[in-house]
Amino acid sequence: MNHRYDESSSSFDYKTYTPQHRDVVICFDGSVFLITNGKLFGPTAYVLAGSTSDQTMIFLKYQGMSLEEVVSMIHKNHGIQKVERGFKSIIKNMIKPTIGF
Repeated sequence: MNHRYDESSSSFDYKTYTPQHRDVVICFDGSVFLITNGKLFGPTAYVLAGSTSDQTMIFLKYQGMSLEEVVSMIHKNHGIQKVERGFKSIIKNMIKPTIGF
């Protein structure tokens, strides 16, 4: 695991987190990912905001054999700050970068 991010600075506990379909993962570097367990692509993380987003498309960023593997890659490369669940969170995090919050 990459220790670039101080895990003690957040109330999020990566070790006890169980990823679920449609979780919104917010990272220390400002990246926001939507993780899904889709039938077509399998476990996938899509960029909602961050350095690889141009605010006109949602990019597929990470894929793995399980949601845990996808979340592990996100945590290793970006450091997970918190996770939000629910449809309102998905919509909020898709619209927020577009309107400049």
